[in-house]
Amino acid sequence: MKRNCFVLYSLILLSFVSCKTSDSTSKFDVGVSWELITNFASEDEPIFTSAFTLRNQGSYNLNDENWKMYFSIAPRKIIDASITAKVKIKCLGGDFYEMSPTAGFKLAASEEMEIKFDGETSMIKIADAPIGVYFVYTQEGNEKFFSTNALIAPFTRPEQINRHKADKDIIPNAKDSYFEYDWSKVSPDLTKIVPTPVKQSFGSNTTTVDNEWEIVFDSGLENEGDYLKSTFADIGIDLNGTKKKIVLTLDEKVSGSESYSLIIGENKIEIKGSDAAGVFYGIQSILSLLPVESFAKKNGSVELTQGTIEDAPRYNYRGMHVDVGRNFQKKETIFKMLDLMALYKLNKLLLYLTEDEGWRIEIKQLPELAEVGGRRGHTIDEESHLRPAYGSGVDGEYGSGYYTQEEYIEIVQYANERHVEIIPEVNLPGHSRAAITAMNVRYKRKMVEGDEAGALEYLLVDFDDASVYESAQGYSDNVVCVCRESVYKFYETVIDEIIDMHKRAGVPLKWFHTGGDEVAKGAWEKSKICQEFLAQNDELSSASDLQPYFLKRANEMLTKKGITTAGWEEVALKADEKGVLEPNPYFSDKDVIPYVWQNIWGNEDLGYKLANGGYPVVLCNVTNLYFDLAYSKDPREPGLYWAGFINTRSAWEFIPDDMFKSTKKDDMGNLYDSDKDFEEKEMLKPEFKKNILGIEGQLWSETVKGPDMLEYYYLPKIIGLAERAWAPNPTWATIEDTKKRNSTIDTAWLQFAAQLGYKELPRLNYIYGGSTYRIAPPGGIIKDGKLFVSTPMPGFDVRYTTDGTEPTTKSLKYDAPIAVSGDVVIKSFDKEGNSSLSFPVK
Repeated sequence: MKRNCFVLYSLILLSFVSCKTSDSTSKFDVGVSWELITNFASEDEPIFTSAFTLRNQGSYNLNDENWKMYFSIAPRKIIDASITAKVKIKCLGGDFYEMSPTAGFKLAASEEMEIKFDGETSMIKIADAPIGVYFVYTQEGNEKFFSTNALIAPFTRPEQINRHKADKDIIPNAKDSYFEYDWSKVSPDLTKIVPTPVKQSFGSNTTTVDNEWEIVFDSGLENEGDYLKSTFADIGIDLNGTKKKIVLTLDEKVSGSESYSLIIGENKIEIKGSDAAGVFYGIQSILSLLPVESFAKKNGSVELTQGTIEDAPRYNYRGMHVDVGRNFQKKETIFKMLDLMALYKLNKLLLYLTEDEGWRIEIKQLPELAEVGGRRGHTIDEESHLRPAYGSGVDGEYGSGYYTQEEYIEIVQYANERHVEIIPEVNLPGHSRAAITAMNVRYKRKMVEGDEAGALEYLLVDFDDASVYESAQGYSDNVVCVCRESVYKFYETVIDEIIDMHKRAGVPLKWFHTGGDEVAKGAWEKSKICQEFLAQNDELSSASDLQPYFLKRANEMLTKKGITTAGWEEVALKADEKGVLEPNPYFSDKDVIPYVWQNIWGNEDLGYKLANGGYPVVLCNVTNLYFDLAYSKDPREPGLYWAGFINTRSAWEFIPDDMFKSTKKDDMGNLYDSDKDFEEKEMLKPEFKKNILGIEGQLWSETVKGPDMLEYYYLPKIIGLAERAWAPNPTWATIEDTKKRNSTIDTAWLQFAAQLGYKELPRLNYIYGGSTYRIAPPGGIIKDGKLFVSTPMPGFDVRYTTDGTEPTTKSLKYDAPIAVSGDVVIKSFDKEGNSSLSFPVK
């Protein structure tokens, strides 16, 4: 099966499909194209110029009253005075925009019109382009819909791909991607386990595991025994024999939570664990030792190299985060992520269930949350569902969906069987527009029924609030009124139902993530309810005190229920007199866990400040662990780039104990000098290393459409994350001399990349139904008329064409430098025919 995420993503954006969704006989037919012209519209600041072209392909004349166009585009402030046609472009919130005609607009049949406009900051990727385009037009007095995908002009010129003149990141190309990797000098150890064990020793003898083997396990390890048996069954081996044994035991002599020892002998394999999780991870190590061919061919037997392993995790918290709020993912997609997390010994999944654009979990006492907040589509009043976002368009594709309580329970149980803890997140007081909208609908329904008390019971806003604010994502209506007692009743109702779901799953809820981030400045300042509330509470002096007040109430609520409070870094911060955020000592002993993402823009040491201040911290550094950031600057690579670019190596080389060494670039590609640029920053004090609970990879979903794109974003980045979360601190992380350290890292990375290329990625084609992982494009140069090619990861074929066409599996295979002429294009392929992006070679 061919899986090329870029192709799938391009089809979403680049195809031009006209679909008359409400009246197939309508003569309304408007084609839409869009081009990013330049990011250099201003000398002083990043301003882009772009243009829509509307082509009237039907017989329905457009005028200044009979149409509007809606679309999603990467949120940018449009400069009204720059619009060149008789239209206005209005942001309705977030990334959702409306284009409407002004007086005198005309677009007759067979005509076309260019509409140029400028906007603040830059746009450098296909992912920034308009998506989810649809028209609402009036015909015979009735509104009708017409959906189309905008045809996107390619990004080819430097002024289209560079963010502005200060942009230091190179535009990826074959020449700059070419390095003389000598993979022949890197001998891939195919018995090597990822993540790397603490101790391992293997000899030259092998053991054949086949149907003659059986599994024997201690009481309490039924889950692990069943898991091992079913996994071997997937490769054609039924462990129902009696002659040889795989023995699973609990052994208190194996010290440390999640630790294990593994002995592979001729007729016996022993896994001893300090607990059931340790035994489970010993099983994963056996599976990691299996050759790729065993997953592909399923011969009924496998060869394992005899040896021993003693292993334990570096961090207790080894996490992934996935945002299903902005764009939804079905439970089956989460199941596969959990399988892959378990394979690489990750143990926490932060499930981001609520956002401005979606509520994704059923709460039976408040059905509007899922019914209204869990669906997107065309709407003006949002009485039945949310408006579009992130390209969900008129029908809500990728934007609609939620987990029923039964489905959520299945997810929790599936995770628990794989020793992954589900940490649910319900984000308040900001990022709450979906909840606010749903409860407003409930309020109106109750008022119509004459039930005013019921209408107010779960209301989340102050309707008379005149506060002016704008969130980071462009919303002015996404913050709940924390001065209303109904907000806390709402919160507790939601929490109690989630607690009950975990109880029904047989997996008690331990942590609850409150979100708590990005409450925009200005919120609550002109709310009469909040002004009265502040006047009645002497300990609160201004609106800036209300967010910590909300967290205090939330923390008290959760603590009484025996649950640990988690949240983004803002939960551990407070604003000083100038509005600057600083660590808030109040919560440092209240069992509050901040997840710290910010290590740029002058806050490179924020995680260490909080750890040194007594907070137990989960590090989520954006420069290394934000997997939704694009792999590179190539405009064809999907993903965001507001904090730079994150490739497969970024997570692997993260150094949690001394993160300044692995903070390589700022958001504009300027290289840091770790010996000088961080001299004034606060280092992690040795006595507070224990406060680094672990690390987590983040996967936000603004640009993620469907399961294939999700996998492309986190594979293979997640493997580097697992290596740093589980494996002992590598020796290169402690080298102080920068030049020597970087050289040692380069050598170690080649070994790790060889493991990925020869074993880890090929295996992903076969396990868990196959995965859409990202294949790095090759580099190439032409020297003295000959083509020279390199790959940043071994194990992949490079194919090329000489007529400028896209290489396929039938194109010429590169084996050694070869004489070429013409327009050369190169591309990497795995053994199953999955491919990378292509590069022309000049």
